[in-house]
Amino acid sequence: MAADYYWYRPMYPRQRSARGSSSEILANPASQERLLQSVDPAYGARSLQKTAIVELTKTLFTTPVGHMRQLVLRLTFPDGETPPYAILSHTWEEAEVTYADLQDLQGTHVIEKKGFEKIRSSCYAANTDGFDYIWIDTCCIDKTSRNADLTEIVGAINSMYRWYGEATICYAYLADIVSRDEMEGSRWFTRGWTLQELIAPRNMVFLNKHWNVLGTKSELRNEISKRTRIPVDILMGKMDLEQTSVAQRMAWAVGRQTSRMEDRAYSLLGIFGVSMPLLYGEGEMAFIRLQEEIMKATEDESLFAWTSRSGIHNRLLATSPDDFNESSDVIRKHEGYSMTPKGPWDVSNRGVHLELPFLVTSECGIGLAILNCTRRGKENQSVAIYIRDIFLTFERFQRIDCKRLALVDLSLFRPNQYPSRLMTFQHQRKPSPDLSLYLQLNARPEVLSMEVVAPIPQSPRLKFIDHRRLLHAVETENAGRLLDLLSYVNVKVNPTYNEGRTLLSYAAEKGNMEIAWLLLSRRDIRADKEDDQGRTPLSYAAEAGHINIVWLLLSRSDVNVSSNDVSGLTPLSYAARSGNVPLTKILLSQSEIRRHIKDGNGRTPLSHAAECGRHDLVRTLLDMSDIDADEPCKSGQTPICLAAANGHANIVDLLITHGVDVYSSSNGISAAKLAADHGHLDVENVLIKRGAYLPPDLVRVHALRDSFFMN
Repeated sequence: MAADYYWYRPMYPRQRSARGSSSEILANPASQERLLQSVDPAYGARSLQKTAIVELTKTLFTTPVGHMRQLVLRLTFPDGETPPYAILSHTWEEAEVTYADLQDLQGTHVIEKKGFEKIRSSCYAANTDGFDYIWIDTCCIDKTSRNADLTEIVGAINSMYRWYGEATICYAYLADIVSRDEMEGSRWFTRGWTLQELIAPRNMVFLNKHWNVLGTKSELRNEISKRTRIPVDILMGKMDLEQTSVAQRMAWAVGRQTSRMEDRAYSLLGIFGVSMPLLYGEGEMAFIRLQEEIMKATEDESLFAWTSRSGIHNRLLATSPDDFNESSDVIRKHEGYSMTPKGPWDVSNRGVHLELPFLVTSECGIGLAILNCTRRGKENQSVAIYIRDIFLTFERFQRIDCKRLALVDLSLFRPNQYPSRLMTFQHQRKPSPDLSLYLQLNARPEVLSMEVVAPIPQSPRLKFIDHRRLLHAVETENAGRLLDLLSYVNVKVNPTYNEGRTLLSYAAEKGNMEIAWLLLSRRDIRADKEDDQGRTPLSYAAEAGHINIVWLLLSRSDVNVSSNDVSGLTPLSYAARSGNVPLTKILLSQSEIRRHIKDGNGRTPLSHAAECGRHDLVRTLLDMSDIDADEPCKSGQTPICLAAANGHANIVDLLITHGVDVYSSSNGISAAKLAADHGHLDVENVLIKRGAYLPPDLVRVHALRDSFFMN
């Protein structure tokens, strides 16, 4: 143990242990000096300080052969040279003996403290078992004010698990019970710190309130496992902690209490093999920070498999170990659900960033994030959490309906139905009252209609049906009838109707989310099938402005988001022409669309919006830094020329305000000329006020026109 901490070495004159030889006697200064010199000389007196040699008039305890002497040393042992030692696990009570108390052993007030009996008895137990050293947390860590930087306390807490693991024996003192039958109700099993003190030691002896042996950890393993939910193989050291899921380990801490809220997190550092600074006063953020440290050390997604009784939390990370109460059977899946490697997890001021498969439900914006873990006995299914796409851009998410976890059998779905997506879960400690109400309302069963996360089962009632009945159900938006028809065997979901259109094409144009979801839940659906005009369901949904259907289609990996129809138009083109600002922003949030922002005619969404006079959308697009306001299409037409030719004076003025040249032209024809040719006087006036030069023939036309109106 390469750190300065306080060890107590009890000495007994010529006392022989029932289990071995007597302890070394250090009854004189020469013997003590030999002990000091026996440690690595590199540490020297700098690391070994003899702090007290006390012969007690009131002995720690009386032995048949005499009184005990105690040598208190401040020792630093190099790694690998720590002598065998015992360690005590107990629950703190009133009047515990501290390190400062042991500096004043000559005063009777220390020996008379209630906690001194614990020191006396544990030293006796250690000496009886042949140990020269014992470590006791209450008095072996210096918590005095001179350590204002808390360096010693921080080091101790971050090293505690290792110290208990390296001890030759651990004495677990259960101060509130007498018999083995009472063990389950002992306070020792309810404290946060005793969890790691139970798991880490290889050899452990349980003692009752009278310091009589109740049994060893090995002898009591079944009772302890039942009480704590910790597998016997973990207790016995036959299984590494890393072989259990994060959720399982968190579940072991459920119900355990600490004096300070932050210690519920700090007491778990060793269980997860992480370390972090201690910030007393941060409250539940300590547990958030613990989870962030765990994310740096593992890719175990069971970290997110928790539930909350309130159900209104909207963060990805839990706020307490108690949130894992129903996760003790959550285990990792050895096989992945994707052949594509995932990116690393990251935490920033924006939130938690990670990649997870996303399976949509029948409610717009709501879906399931599939975790690479399962429940014991349900290995063919995957645990999933309900999440909401906040802005329908597949970028920023929040967890919803935290009262439950879902189980999904992915073998019933095609991989293109649950593609992996890079998600950001924003930080928010506690929802505001308005948000809490919003989350509660949107967690209702009728909203979260994803109880059945499997494709529609088929019934052998009929062999074939008239597919016109399917079309009628879609056109009349009769979801119940459609569900009934889709359950028939051999039913086709991709038949073509007028101009090669499909059922999904009509459903997308109608904008009925439930109808579209029922069709898309079929494994054999062709979500991107083109009709005779080259148009897809996404194209029709975008033109009609149905954000919910667009979002549903974008959630899949088998939809070409930038497909051109025979007119060269893309879904983005249709959204821009209709002037739908939210929908256009959603489409532009997709990286694939951003890479192919021009349609088959080389036109940008700004070009279409300017031509159609969509002022709000033009302004929105101009505010985007990567939009070229004067970029011509394949035919050479610029946005300002298209706006001028179609008489949109306000858009012409807006484009000029954003830096477009008033002399911008299309194939050599200026915007002013186009406006004049189409009789748009208001556009001409805007251009003139903005400094545009008018050719002589246009000046004469203006003069004649002004003269006509004046007369």
